[in-house]
Amino acid sequence: MIELPKYTVPTYDPRGLAVNERTDFTRRIPALPEKQLARDAKIVSQIIRAYEAGRGQEVLDIFRRKARLLSNPRYWEVMRTVWVAVGSTETAPLFRTLMQSSRPCRSWFMTPEV
Repeated sequence: MIELPKYTVPTYDPRGLAVNERTDFTRRIPALPEKQLARDAKIVSQIIRAYEAGRGQEVLDIFRRKARLLSNPRYWEVMRTVWVAVGSTETAPLFRTLMQSSRPCRSWFMTPEV
């Protein structure tokens, strides 16, 4: 007779956090001056409004015009979001150029993992 190893089934703890709740994936706040954070938030709001109105080309245009005003972390984070929202094979050459930027904080292009 073969004995199977004994194991315990983990119990659910409603106060515990799920893995993806331990890190705030979409709302990381960089250590920046309040003025820069406010500027970043204003640009992001413009992009969100254009996206919600179904104006994909405007989303891309806003990012291209205002990217230089974004902080380095937000540049990468917002570019990731814009790529996911309106990226396509037609816009791939543009995004390839944007992704080759020498701006610091490139790791903000990726979502954090636990």
